[in-house]
Amino acid sequence: MKRKTTTSREITLNSQKKEENDAITRSSTYDYELFTKTCSELRDKLQQIKRLKESNASQADINAIKQEVCMLFLDLKKLNRLDKLRCKNARDLVFDTKSKVDIKHLQQQNLLYEVMYLQKEISKCLEFKSKHEEIDLISIEKFYKEAPEEVSKLDETLNDSHKLQLARLEWELIDRKNLAKSLEEKTKIKEKITQEIVAERQCLENLKPMLKTVVEATQPLHQQLNLPLQSTDIRHANAEYLPRALYIIYVNACAAKEACDLKLNVEIEGNVDEAKNLQEDISIEDEEANDSDAEEGRRTKRHRKSMSDKKDAALKKLISSHPLNVILTFQNDETNSQLRVEFYYMLMLKIITVKTKVILANESKHVDILDKSILDYLYPEDNGKTSPNPGNAFSLQLFGFNDLQFLNEKIGFAYKWAQKLGGLHFLCKSDSQTSNVEFKTDEVVSNMDRALRDINARFYSRILLDQQFCDLEKGMVSLPPTLMQTCFSKISCAVKEWIPITEEEFSKHPCYEELTSMNVIDENSLLYKLVIERGSGTKLKAGKGIDVVVSTAQLKANVAISYNYPSKAPIFLLTLNWQSERTSKSNLPLRELEQLINVSCVEEIDESERKRVLLFQVYNLCVGFDVLLETDDISSGVEGPLEFPKGRIFARLTSGRDHSKPFRYSHEHGFFTN
Repeated sequence: MKRKTTTSREITLNSQKKEENDAITRSSTYDYELFTKTCSELRDKLQQIKRLKESNASQADINAIKQEVCMLFLDLKKLNRLDKLRCKNARDLVFDTKSKVDIKHLQQQNLLYEVMYLQKEISKCLEFKSKHEEIDLISIEKFYKEAPEEVSKLDETLNDSHKLQLARLEWELIDRKNLAKSLEEKTKIKEKITQEIVAERQCLENLKPMLKTVVEATQPLHQQLNLPLQSTDIRHANAEYLPRALYIIYVNACAAKEACDLKLNVEIEGNVDEAKNLQEDISIEDEEANDSDAEEGRRTKRHRKSMSDKKDAALKKLISSHPLNVILTFQNDETNSQLRVEFYYMLMLKIITVKTKVILANESKHVDILDKSILDYLYPEDNGKTSPNPGNAFSLQLFGFNDLQFLNEKIGFAYKWAQKLGGLHFLCKSDSQTSNVEFKTDEVVSNMDRALRDINARFYSRILLDQQFCDLEKGMVSLPPTLMQTCFSKISCAVKEWIPITEEEFSKHPCYEELTSMNVIDENSLLYKLVIERGSGTKLKAGKGIDVVVSTAQLKANVAISYNYPSKAPIFLLTLNWQSERTSKSNLPLRELEQLINVSCVEEIDESERKRVLLFQVYNLCVGFDVLLETDDISSGVEGPLEFPKGRIFARLTSGRDHSKPFRYSHEHGFFTN
């Protein structure tokens, strides 16, 4: 039988398959050991060849060893191929495994997406609300009570919530149809009444000319009987001769009087005939003398006198006012007092000035709070002593005046708010034009309402402040019941003095400069001194037959009252004279008492009682002074009765590292605490 021949390609394929099978079946550890062994043998063979060549051995021996070396190289190549196959198989396995993982991950993501979608659908189902749920249905009890039997179907709906809901919706529909029908009927009635109102209004409009004719025909009778209607007409008739700025004030004040709940009287005073004949083109003209240079002596003196007279006449013309002025009189029924506010229009200066006068039922000694400057600083930085019209600066400088301060007695105060009430608006000095006047109706009306209320509030607060000054001068410190609810009811000290002081006297307190630099006390504040005393002046036994006369404790308070009182509360600076002189700057208890009076009292007082904040502060100052003396340990070493017996209950005499005093009174518990 003929033997089958194997081609080189088949041999190669078979050897590849065998090697692939060996890479799978054979252990990599075994191949590693075989690789190490082969490398060692190869190293030995190479060394043998080296030795043979060095010993000049025969070439046949060397070639025999070379053949063995070649066989070892073939073994290494086979081991290398097996290693490469193993690496390829490992990569293929990793790739297959990774592909499976990716497929599983994708399946997981798909499942998660489906879960999320289903959850959203479930949420939509749970959150589903029908339109009928938004309808505000009547209660079930009212439904069964009002709905007829054919709608309520008590037998079917009592145990079936769905049918009950349908029945309630049906009744709601019937009820709404009835309401819509009723609305339509009411709308028709409304339209009919509207037509009647329009007809009545047309009738009244046609009646107005007839009434005007009747009033004109009865004017002689009004004049003879001096009826109020006629006097009002005369006042309004005189208003047409007012300058535009005063006319705006008059009209808006009359309107505000009718609209606002203010005790206000609006009048026009002055010479109407002069107002009728007044020339609007008044101007100051400087005349130059053309007299001969040869005239001397008496004629020269006459010339100087003539120039002086001309200057006086020019100044008089410069500060001349319109013959008519508007007067607003504020009435305070509680104190039977009046505030008279007079508005003047300066013809040459083109500004409005204000003069004030307070008329009291009883004469007051406190001129500083009720004088002509009662409306100073009604608004910030507005004292009326500077002309709001920048164009007046040059005219005033011709006569040696830098502002209106020296002319206030003659012409009044040029407050900025008064210019706004008259519709006058001036550009600042930094603007391109010298002055500009414009009129804005809405702004003037809003300013009038605000200004009238602020003026009335300033007047009322000053009247109450005058009463508080009178009480303090008499040593009376009594609060109304609304303020006494949270205060201690007993005061052991007494107010001995309340007098005005100068800024020089006030500035002697060490805290004055610091507060002034922080604008807590401004330069326009009213300055007073309050003196409170307590003590018997009796002799106390100090031991060993020695008697000591204890002096009366005296608390002095420098009080700064702002022009904006009571919006800005008074500031108290304290000095204690007892055993030694102490001030709030160096003495912690006095500083705590200052904080109580200047801060806590102001925060605690109700807004409706804020106009009495001064008396409230003085009362709490007296209480705090008593607490300070009774808790002080200076007299603790004196035998016998204490100079200042304790008439109050204290939770603690002192507390904290600063040994703060119990100035705060707890009216709920009836004792003082820190």
